[in-house]
Amino acid sequence: MAHVEFDEERGKVGNNPVTVIRSKPKVDVRFSQLLRESGVGAIVWIDSNLAVVPDIHRWDPPGGEPLAREIMYVERVRQRSGINGRRLVGPPVGIHNNDRPADWIPAYRFPSWSRCRGCGLLHFRPWDANESTEARCANCKGSGRLEQVVWVLVHRHGHLADVNWHYMAHGSPANPRQRACRRDKSKPYLKLLTGQRKRVTCTRCGASGWQRYAKFGDKSWQQPWLHKWPEHFTGCSLAEVMEIGDSRVHMPEVIHALVIPPESRIQRGTVLDRLYGSSEDRRSIQQARPGLERNSTLRRLASKYDCTAGDLENAVMEIERGYPLYGAELDWIDDQAEEYLALAQPIPDLGPNEDLVTRHYTERWREYAAEDRPRDIRRAARLVDKLVAVERLRMIMINLGFRRMPSIPGERQRGISLDQCVCGAPLLVPPDILGKSDWLPAAELYGEGIFFTLDAAVLGAWESSAEKCRNRDSSLGKLLRQFPVQESDKQGQTLRFLLCHSLAHLLIRQLEQTCGYPAASINERIYCHAGEDAMAGILLYVAVADNYGSLGGLVKFADPTWFIRLLLKALQASEWCSFDPVCSNLVNEKFVHHNGAACHACMMIPESSCRYGNRFLDRTIIAGDGAELPPLVQIAR
Repeated sequence: MAHVEFDEERGKVGNNPVTVIRSKPKVDVRFSQLLRESGVGAIVWIDSNLAVVPDIHRWDPPGGEPLAREIMYVERVRQRSGINGRRLVGPPVGIHNNDRPADWIPAYRFPSWSRCRGCGLLHFRPWDANESTEARCANCKGSGRLEQVVWVLVHRHGHLADVNWHYMAHGSPANPRQRACRRDKSKPYLKLLTGQRKRVTCTRCGASGWQRYAKFGDKSWQQPWLHKWPEHFTGCSLAEVMEIGDSRVHMPEVIHALVIPPESRIQRGTVLDRLYGSSEDRRSIQQARPGLERNSTLRRLASKYDCTAGDLENAVMEIERGYPLYGAELDWIDDQAEEYLALAQPIPDLGPNEDLVTRHYTERWREYAAEDRPRDIRRAARLVDKLVAVERLRMIMINLGFRRMPSIPGERQRGISLDQCVCGAPLLVPPDILGKSDWLPAAELYGEGIFFTLDAAVLGAWESSAEKCRNRDSSLGKLLRQFPVQESDKQGQTLRFLLCHSLAHLLIRQLEQTCGYPAASINERIYCHAGEDAMAGILLYVAVADNYGSLGGLVKFADPTWFIRLLLKALQASEWCSFDPVCSNLVNEKFVHHNGAACHACMMIPESSCRYGNRFLDRTIIAGDGAELPPLVQIAR
């Protein structure tokens, strides 16, 4: 767990001093949440207050000590992710101990405006008056409780700011009195009315209004915790007023990578492992002069590591030789294919303490495709080529930043020119906005999973059948026209990917019903590419940072006896949805989500489990449409 606490700054920026106040309310956040929905730039609930999490430059705990330990043996992951030269560091671990201060991550109270639940008056930072007591509305004689507003100003460049409520009400003044009304944050005079028809009314001049879009003014902060921009504001100044609960306000950019050999085969706890993980000790050995000083340093560290000086000398030599990769080339193949091969091929001399432990059931699985089996089992078994139980895995989760994506207005807004209405694509905001940190927030996730590959012959026959339906004027034809058969980009969404992704979702929903894991904790990883170096594999796994591994409830279903039942149920579930016939005919002229027959009743899973946002799904391509495309199990006869 990580602690998130208030760290508020009061006072004026510039030559005047700034008082830093750390209040008592805090919240415990899981590592996976801290890198996603509760990460940098996100608005979170702390106790009964709203706060925004700042960039990682402000994550350092009191005392100036290192934030947390660096995640080791992830050189391949760093190179594949394009973050060479930057360390991967885990968030600080909160410790519930009154005898010592716990590591914490600051959070700045935001939005700055609060609204009286009784009369609707807006108050600016009412907690500044008395931090120790609950703020009350003086207009209601202390009976009206104040709560923070839930609307913020969001810009596509990642900027976030308070709504200018005075301008909201006085954007189109109707008379001289309203034009002469000036903003005053020290006294409550604006009244916010919520409901279906939201309005902001000025109690002094009677001005009233509500605007969906507003200018992101030159004096607005780029982020609530920044008081100086790292660069000048450029481009479109148009921003949207959005509720904090809208998922577009904070869209984290997170990548996952599986640790594979040789880095997964490291023997933990050895002298070599411990020395490699201590950059300070390695530096002291390197800086020691040859001879007496170096020997003295080795003896001192040998006592610390409980080994001989010779063991330590051998460890130094291994690190100098390039441990743990020993100069292995990492640019010969893409990361998807590397992981695919590591899972699909047996690992020789596999040890139980490695970070990737697999057990192959392929030979036993092929027995289910024998002629003496029942037809439904035989057909289902021929869909799968290789079946592997991943008894232990280590997944690295890295936060690359976040995006904010307000909508673009389709018409001219009052007081805003048309050229300001074109904002372009939302920009990625890095975790360290100021660019002063040499690390990225990451987490190590440990767990287990099921990996299987689809039969190449069945896939080829299915792709041929689907290709014949592509040019037909039907719901299925409209869907298939969105996907190429092959792409040069191995990450592209092809017909093969559509099939693999749909089957993965059906299996996740069945696993939720049979093994006890909620669908939100089961993740998918699709290995798919047609053409040269073709692959079609699916990894379903659970991985958490809180416990080392899991309870074995998922890996049990990799056994052929259980997996055949799971696969049969998933295939049967594709044939019917409780929302049919509406669900079966979701593809229409307004096709925008790259989905066919897929809804929350049959195919979709929690957003945290699907890295593709519940897109590229259709159960019809598995069950068949009853006319043009036969069921997948019939193709595997």
